[in-house]
Amino acid sequence: MTEQTKRSQTAVKAKKPLDSARHPLAALLRDCGDWNRGHPLTLSMVLFFLLVNVLVRIFALHHANLSPLTTFGGQNDFRTSFIKLAHGRWYTAINSTFFVDAVWQIVLGVIVILFAMGVAETYLSRVKIGATIVVTYIIGLSSGLALCYLFQHFSMAWRTLSVMSLSLGPGILIIGPFMAAGAALSPLWRRRLYIFTYALISVDLLYRGEPIDYALLVGAFVGQACGFMFVRQDVSDFVVEPAEASEVWNILGIITAITGLGPLVSATSPIHAGPLSTIGLLLSPAQEDFGAVARCMHGAKRIDCYAHYGIIRAHNPSLVAVSALALVAILIIAWGIYRGRRTAVNIAIAWNAAEIILAVIYYFLLPVLLDVLMYDEKSNVTILSMIAHGSLHAFLVTSLLPFVLIVIYASQHRRFHIVTRRSRLYAGMVIIAVSFVGLSLLYYLTARLTSGPWVYEGDFLSSEQMGDFDIFVSLLTQYMPIGFLSFLRLEPHPLAAFPRLLFHLIGPLVWIIAIRVLISWFSQDGVVGFREHRQADRLVEQGGESMSFMTTWEGNEYWFSPSGKSAIAYRVYLGIALTVTGPFGDPQEYKQDLIDFTRFCEKNSWMPVFYAVHEDQRQALEDMQWSSLDVGTEMIIDPRQWKTTGKKWQDVRTAINKAKRQGIVDVLSTYQEASLDVRSQIIGISDSWADEKSLPEMKFTLGGVEELRDPRVKLLYAVDAQGEVIAVTSWLPTYRQGKVVGWTLDFMRHRPDAVNGIMEFLIARMAERLRDGQSDNPQGADTDDPTMKDVEFLSLSAAPLSGIQPLGKGSAVPTHVLQMTAKILEPAYGFHSLLFFKKKFQPQESHVFVAYPDASRLPQLALAVTHAYLPDMSMRDVISLMEAVSKKKEEK
Repeated sequence: MTEQTKRSQTAVKAKKPLDSARHPLAALLRDCGDWNRGHPLTLSMVLFFLLVNVLVRIFALHHANLSPLTTFGGQNDFRTSFIKLAHGRWYTAINSTFFVDAVWQIVLGVIVILFAMGVAETYLSRVKIGATIVVTYIIGLSSGLALCYLFQHFSMAWRTLSVMSLSLGPGILIIGPFMAAGAALSPLWRRRLYIFTYALISVDLLYRGEPIDYALLVGAFVGQACGFMFVRQDVSDFVVEPAEASEVWNILGIITAITGLGPLVSATSPIHAGPLSTIGLLLSPAQEDFGAVARCMHGAKRIDCYAHYGIIRAHNPSLVAVSALALVAILIIAWGIYRGRRTAVNIAIAWNAAEIILAVIYYFLLPVLLDVLMYDEKSNVTILSMIAHGSLHAFLVTSLLPFVLIVIYASQHRRFHIVTRRSRLYAGMVIIAVSFVGLSLLYYLTARLTSGPWVYEGDFLSSEQMGDFDIFVSLLTQYMPIGFLSFLRLEPHPLAAFPRLLFHLIGPLVWIIAIRVLISWFSQDGVVGFREHRQADRLVEQGGESMSFMTTWEGNEYWFSPSGKSAIAYRVYLGIALTVTGPFGDPQEYKQDLIDFTRFCEKNSWMPVFYAVHEDQRQALEDMQWSSLDVGTEMIIDPRQWKTTGKKWQDVRTAINKAKRQGIVDVLSTYQEASLDVRSQIIGISDSWADEKSLPEMKFTLGGVEELRDPRVKLLYAVDAQGEVIAVTSWLPTYRQGKVVGWTLDFMRHRPDAVNGIMEFLIARMAERLRDGQSDNPQGADTDDPTMKDVEFLSLSAAPLSGIQPLGKGSAVPTHVLQMTAKILEPAYGFHSLLFFKKKFQPQESHVFVAYPDASRLPQLALAVTHAYLPDMSMRDVISLMEAVSKKKEEK
């Protein structure tokens, strides 16, 4: 054997895939090595950044006699400022890009470079990355500094900003390629990247206002523009509103958390030059000198009196705790929004409205109050004088972000359908109120009845009792965050042991109780219908029809039979109790359930309407003198008889063979079992699909991403040869006494550029899997999943408003109206196209019906069904529908 052959065999052996289960560390190290080889530019930038910071520090320690690490010969060449740049020392800006002041900033810089440049190098060529870095660095830094000068030149903060030496850090280098890479991402991740990046930059800019924040904002815009040019697409192609409510929850929750940390950013800033710095300091460990503000109002200068005053003293630990707990409360509210709680959105709106009211008090009422206290009848502060001194301008800037957040919350309020139980809301309010009043009353009585010294404006005074006004001011300062009302250095507080203990405890205790109440409001067991939903989850596993699993979805209310063995899911719109299919649970009770549910609705002055019921229940209702209409056609496949032979199956066979030739495989899983990457791709596919429609996604009996999360729901998705998810379907189980006897197709999405026939491939593979899972099939593949064994039917679900036929002479006109409605909606949703697609699988047709007791309320019923399917429909959506219909007519 030659030496060359030996080396070749060794190389082949070295590349043999590792068994990650047996050698997880080795597999992880190999993954890291592969990543390093694919990202040389990222690693080079990290090494250069570390090298500069290490060498500068070594040189400083050796030559500067332990002087500040950035000082060389009296000159600060590794930090920049406006003065240095004005004197032609432009190289300080370049130096300060690679140098940072503290060790924690070095660690943070390495993490940020690895993440941002790693993303950029994954999706962009190195030439594009280099070009983007140069362009965004030059334009971002120069334009950002110019903007900072433009906005801050006439403020009192400019005196500090112009001479302050700053370390810019590597952010301005990497922001451009990072934002440019967003154009190559899926719509889901592109939206997340843009929103969260701009949110972080905006919070820094508004609450801190340093020159680098302006540069980062401009650099982000320039980088995003470069990305648009790289992928050669129009900007409008990237404006994609989240189709799924859960995505809106996640985005707004994270934005709320980011903006909630603004006061912390403001407190840690050395200059407080951001437009929201002042309002941020009200919630931070800072104190404004309102006495100086009042004196400023008597001056002749036309400047913003409020921007001049910063932190002058810290307060006691209890007030620090109150400020910290206020930030915790904001994060809890953000958590509630992230989980889709409507109560959390309501509180967020109220919180931001309170910030605006706080700004009114801060900028207009308190200066007048302080001026009166200090100058008595000599006070000459008026609204006009405050406006002239900058109050109105400062108020408008300060209130801008809370106002914008209120608008965003209000516009997306309809997406938050998870409601907290009213009893728990009232109980929580009572607990907070009783705690506040009780602790305040206890402190008041203690202060009034306890003699001893207390502090007033720094002097020790002996007093038998504290006055009511003194107690009120003392209480107020304990409940509010540090910055607000801490100007009252005249605040009294007792020195006696027990009153002083209460003085330090009441504020944190009330905030802790409020936070605990918030957690209970946003928890799972606090949601309206949580217990009923759990009971319905158990009943649906005992029995139901092919679409009964839809009764477990969010938004449904439940009626339970007297025995608790069966139930009916319904939604009330416009006085119509619209059911989601028929009864489920014990089949022996179904017929009686129809009668009892009707009586239940009559007691509540609702008209019961059974929607999407099958022939047997329709017949039972017609025996009760009800009317009914055909509203769709369900397609049923018997997997035990599945085969694809014959001319009628040509399209399905072609789809299967084409997928196999291209290396496409199907994967059966659940949403929880799928990897994070697969989940993200599924959400991205759904958003891309929804963005192509003229109307928002339909709800009610048509599920979306939110309905995939149930661990009982199966996902069957297609993965191409590159490992990318290109199409996905979801399947809802049908149970009989705890055993799965059928699967119903629900969610069906694919990428816009997916190969033709990909959905036929997935449906055929599901049928093959169920056929192979039959016990009497000797050629079937063995499966360990009991839910895939001996399944009796495979439903392709009902195609709404398609294939419908009049049931009799009396139903002809309503049926014709439904047919006309289906024709109008066809350009937007393609109901008839869906029907013909499902007919490719040679299914058995089973019609579904809507049954109602009073034909005179059909218009009301039509509106209720429309609202159920399109609860989020807006005037803009109606216009889009009209445009789609017009476009379809022009094409014809």
